[in-house]
Amino acid sequence: MLPFLVGCILSPLLGSPGDPRPMAETFRERVAALARAAVAEEGVPGLSIAVDRDGVLLLAEGFGYADPEHGVPASADTSYAIGSLTRQFTAVGILELAERKKLSLDDDLARWLPDFPTQGHKITLRQLLANTSGVPGHAALAARHAAELDRGPTREQLFAMFADLPYDFGPGTNFSTNNSGYLLLSMVLSKAAEEEYTDFVRTRILEPLELQSTRFCPLEGRPLGFAEECQELSAERELEIPIPASLGVSTQSLCSTVKDLVRWQRAIQDRVLLGEASTRAMLTPVDLGDGLSSDYGFATAVGETEFSPFTAHTGGVGGFRVRLAYYEEPRLTVVVLANCATAPVERLEKAITRAALDLLPAEVVDRRVDASEIVRYAGNWQIATQRVRTFEREGRLWFEEPGEPALALMYQGGHVFVAAKDEKVRITFRVSADGPAESFEILRDGSTSVGKRME
Repeated sequence: MLPFLVGCILSPLLGSPGDPRPMAETFRERVAALARAAVAEEGVPGLSIAVDRDGVLLLAEGFGYADPEHGVPASADTSYAIGSLTRQFTAVGILELAERKKLSLDDDLARWLPDFPTQGHKITLRQLLANTSGVPGHAALAARHAAELDRGPTREQLFAMFADLPYDFGPGTNFSTNNSGYLLLSMVLSKAAEEEYTDFVRTRILEPLELQSTRFCPLEGRPLGFAEECQELSAERELEIPIPASLGVSTQSLCSTVKDLVRWQRAIQDRVLLGEASTRAMLTPVDLGDGLSSDYGFATAVGETEFSPFTAHTGGVGGFRVRLAYYEEPRLTVVVLANCATAPVERLEKAITRAALDLLPAEVVDRRVDASEIVRYAGNWQIATQRVRTFEREGRLWFEEPGEPALALMYQGGHVFVAAKDEKVRITFRVSADGPAESFEILRDGSTSVGKRME
């Protein structure tokens, strides 16, 4: 797509601030009630929400405080760090370069980063995009090299840290959301485009789409309206934005507003940035083999509700949380940005979506499961490099992972369980005939991981 066409296509999207909005007051009241409950009852200092349906911005408002210490209210124009949602911009950049034949998604990583320690693995750009590369993630790096990361390593020092870390799994054999993979993609993008990653994103994406409130977060200081992270309001020191200057610079460093993210989502869905084939690749779940799906495209979760297929991303960084969801059949986009690491952005988004479509809240049930049926779901499982287990206790299925308390699960029917104390945790078992479950998919914080039964 030619960048100079983008502004013409998207210019009528948001309209002017004074335009009348065809939105029932009852909907605004329901959204306001949900947002105020999060602020008052769940300790979220501030959040901003936008809802767009079929190109019409129905709502864009802030609730609570962007800066509670100084009494600055949150608004539709408050800027938040959007964390791992930045990966979507990286993915679009790589796909755009592929459309221009500057690279291929099936290129070996070694072609572009020959100094990266692949440890004998062949890793493709497509696997990095799909989070199926098995490259050690940031958590593994931090566990072994925390001090070096804090000092802001050079590229050579960073790559050396990867050299002594085992891969999470063989490339293409499993799925795990991974900051490291997108860091490497940002380096590939820069080399293929022959310009700095930040310059490419700014000139090829942000400026053509007129995303005037989206920019790379400052590492020092903060612009007016920048949202603060969730802290005790009585803290003596001034709140800070802890965005690292090394790994975060290319993977989790964009800041944006709810209105800009509505424009971003519409550009993706309307194929403004990419052609049909590239957009479909980005929004199609990756096949893991053996009948398993990651339920994830390129930096985008893909799923289906009872009323519509949807794409979404949930993430955060440094105390900020973001949820961006798009529902295909009603062409509905919902964005929730919050300045608290524990903000229930996914739950808020789903409740707002149901309010926009005048649907009743989704019901979570606790159905009885026979002991003979529970046995099918119990066992030991492998999620990437981690071993977890499910087991029966007092007529209920439980889920346990190392170092964490076991979670009691409630049966929803259709081989689906939800954690009793955290309805955002959902486990879907894959079964065949009447035998035991062969695998499961667990959804947590908007990310899906696959567990495979161990012998």
